[in-house]
Amino acid sequence: MKLITFINFAYIDICYNLYLQLKQFSRHTDLVVFCTDENTYNSMTSKNLECDIQLYKPVLFANISDKLKHHLDNTDLAATYKRSESYSVYQFLKHDVVYQTLLNNDRVCLIDSDLIIFEDFVDELIYWMDNDNKFYHTEPATFGFKYYLQIRTGVDPLKKEHLYQWIGREKTINTGFMYVRRSDASFHHIQNYSNLFLPHFDHLNNLDEHIMTEYFRNIIENTVDIKDQINLLSDVGVNYTYEQVLRIKPKTYHPTFTGDKIEFMKNSNQWFVE
Repeated sequence: MKLITFINFAYIDICYNLYLQLKQFSRHTDLVVFCTDENTYNSMTSKNLECDIQLYKPVLFANISDKLKHHLDNTDLAATYKRSESYSVYQFLKHDVVYQTLLNNDRVCLIDSDLIIFEDFVDELIYWMDNDNKFYHTEPATFGFKYYLQIRTGVDPLKKEHLYQWIGREKTINTGFMYVRRSDASFHHIQNYSNLFLPHFDHLNNLDEHIMTEYFRNIIENTVDIKDQINLLSDVGVNYTYEQVLRIKPKTYHPTFTGDKIEFMKNSNQWFVE
């Protein structure tokens, strides 16, 4: 299984730390790092890591590649750490790298580079995806989603209209940890929901997650919820401290809704960059 992440210049050290975490479990060679721009790509390749590092080239979004150039060349910290237009674009583009990696691999797991890894999670994740829904379906799961409570912004992508309104908290797909198995259905769904991103490239927030939640709301075949034992994350209802995370002992933790993520990793004894 390939573990893929998508980074810009601001996340080089955090991505390097992800690599070092994976190396503890000999999973580092399964990592594929997609870089937004040449500066990021050159910086990552200069580290001589034993993993696949690629310069992102649009496939699903090739027809708007000129529009993406400004965002892909944006190496400002705010482009990733804060809600900016480029940050939002990166969330859409992550799904393109899932699609591209699936072309040559049977399974991929999209992970944000700020993931904290306490234990090797790969074998259990594969087992869970292959067996959890066999009571209902003969095929293993195509998608494994992690859900969390997020603020919904009222987008109706199925009608392709720009409808934004306050709705409140809702169970939402989190794309910081997402499993996909290669199949005709997986390519079909990724292409379909990625087309729904197109009218929203100029808007802020994690709209890919809201759009995907709406898209998959009634598509339950071959999808599985990823359990907290494999991946734990905060949401707008529960914001874990590092002490709580260490007591719960998940295999991985995604520090969403956390101010200083590097400090959180250090307090969790999972920061290995010198």
